[in-house]
Amino acid sequence: MDPALGAASPMSGGNSQSSGLAALPKRDEIPSSRSSMADSASEMSESDTDAMSLSGISGFSDYNRGSTRQRTIIEEQATRINTMSQENRVMKIEIDKYKIQVGTLQEEIRRLRQASVNIQARAEQEEEYISNTLLKKIEELKKEKETLANYYEKEEEFLTNQLSKKLNHLRHEKCNLERTLEREQEYQVNKLMKRIERMEREAQTKHTSLDQLRREKVELENTLEREQEALVNRLWKKLERLETEKKHLQTKINEKHSSGSHVEHPSRDIAPRPVVKNDNAEKVEAHVKHLKREVDRLRKQLFQSTHESSAQMRSMETEERQLREKNMHLQRKLQQEIERREALSRHLSESESSLELETDERYFQNDLAFNRGRHSPGPYSSIHPATVSSVSSSSSGFAQASSSAFTTPVSPYRSNNQQNNAIPQRSSRSVTTPDRFVKPSPPPSPGQQRLKDY
Repeated sequence: MDPALGAASPMSGGNSQSSGLAALPKRDEIPSSRSSMADSASEMSESDTDAMSLSGISGFSDYNRGSTRQRTIIEEQATRINTMSQENRVMKIEIDKYKIQVGTLQEEIRRLRQASVNIQARAEQEEEYISNTLLKKIEELKKEKETLANYYEKEEEFLTNQLSKKLNHLRHEKCNLERTLEREQEYQVNKLMKRIERMEREAQTKHTSLDQLRREKVELENTLEREQEALVNRLWKKLERLETEKKHLQTKINEKHSSGSHVEHPSRDIAPRPVVKNDNAEKVEAHVKHLKREVDRLRKQLFQSTHESSAQMRSMETEERQLREKNMHLQRKLQQEIERREALSRHLSESESSLELETDERYFQNDLAFNRGRHSPGPYSSIHPATVSSVSSSSSGFAQASSSAFTTPVSPYRSNNQQNNAIPQRSSRSVTTPDRFVKPSPPPSPGQQRLKDY
């Protein structure tokens, strides 16, 4: 073998070994450098042919030296071939593995395509099903809407009829309630007025009796004073007469002691007198005590009569105070009843005005509809006059009912048959007058009544 070939071969062998060693750790890059390995093998064969051609030119002197080198190169080439064959086997295994992976991936791609086609077909089917169901639901909703519209029209007509009936019923009830309220109010007012008049009469009679008792008290005091004066004067006269009799008797006794013959004459003279000759002093003392007892009795009687008259005056004053308080309470109650009546009349007038506005608005709308139907050709010309007449009749009926609510109330003392069979008289007043209730004047106070009497 040529030494140049040997010289070239170690170089190439070293390069190939270094490239093989560099290629061994990078197994992931082996499939990509397949063409470079084929090029290096062709270059090696060309270098071998060049070296063999140069070996004949160089000489036989370097044969021994080149043989050793050639052996080393051959060994290196053999090791390199072994490594390359091993790498080739590894690459074939990896190629088979990659082919299997490519097949599985292609199968999965085909399966995914089939699944996407199936999903798309299913989505189209579902979309078509949903669209069909939605169309069916829309048709059902349209039918339901039509039925609901018809039902709503019927229900609205039924409700309008029911409400009109209820309105008429409420108007009648309102009229009845107004009549009963007026009757009740008149009954209560008359009852309270009668009670107030009765209490005023009682207070007046008690005032007159009180004045009479005061006058009687003054007269009793005057009579007691006159009697006391008369008793005192009579007692003084009796005492003076007794003193004179005592002196006269004393003189008689003295004369008796002086002359005993004249004993029977004084007894004859004193016999018609109330005092006996023997106990005349005791009799006088008893008579004086009797007079004192009578004076004490008269004083006690005077004190008792004054005490009774003062107690009677106090009781009459308390009774008068109670009557005044009761009168004030009744006046307050009457004022509250009047205020409640005024509030009720205001509420009734407001409700009547609102009802009148509603009826006027309805009449105006019906009149407009009637005019529109009269000017426009159509089937409305035969309908609107009846509605207008019905509305006018309902409004006139309401006016009559509302005007009949304020007629003269029936007395509550009448029989129930008269109340049930009574037909309300319709008054000629307008419906919109606000003051239908006559406000009753409050009764005069007892002080004003007394001032008028005086």
